[in-house]
Amino acid sequence: YEPNDPLMPTAPFAPVVTAPGAEGLSLCPGEIDWYAVEVPGGTVLDVTILFDQAEGDLDLRLYDPNYSKTLPVATSDSKDSNEHLAYPVAVPGIFLVHVRGFDGASAAYDLVVDLIE
Repeated sequence: YEPNDPLMPTAPFAPVVTAPGAEGLSLCPGEIDWYAVEVPGGTVLDVTILFDQAEGDLDLRLYDPNYSKTLPVATSDSKDSNEHLAYPVAVPGIFLVHVRGFDGASAAYDLVVDLIE
């Protein structure tokens, strides 16, 4: 899925990920990872990152680029292993998943994506 650190200037803005997601990903120190998910209206976008907190503290954010690419519509930033968010999508579109390390942390992770009707 590299390169996925900066957002691209046009849609879909980042590498597209479909359900069930992607395994064996890695966030390098000080970097961020972006992914795009095409979501039909009337569904819930369910996103989880699976990682070991002992390796690094990762955080998860979701953006609706029709609304803002700087203000997330949902976040998950606990101090535990794994982060999860569920966001109801009324209108179809591309949503951006943002994975970052707390204080520049890095870790291996799996990205799980599900679209729930």
